[in-house]
Amino acid sequence: MSKNYEHKPGQGTLWKNEKYIKGGNQPYAKGKVIDPSGNEWDAALWIPKSDKVKGFNITLSEKWKPKENPQIEAKIEEPPMGEPVYKENLYDKGINASDELPF
Repeated sequence: MSKNYEHKPGQGTLWKNEKYIKGGNQPYAKGKVIDPSGNEWDAALWIPKSDKVKGFNITLSEKWKPKENPQIEAKIEEPPMGEPVYKENLYDKGINASDELPF
């Protein structure tokens, strides 16, 4: 099927999941479905683990969008050079930092 193909409302396509392992936690097939209102949904087809069930399970979820993380794009600034803050705190408490080192 061409990548330029657009589904009509009420239709969709599922493709066999290459990561599917029988008894695993991956769906047998995944794809997309367009609801009658024209909204796109992610769809998954699951094969039940029980042999008593003679059908398939289908799940629909909102189209996946990666979360935007502003921290990733933010520039990380290096701390100013100088004596570490923890050393000042130890001196304030009357503890010599060199006496506390285990080596």
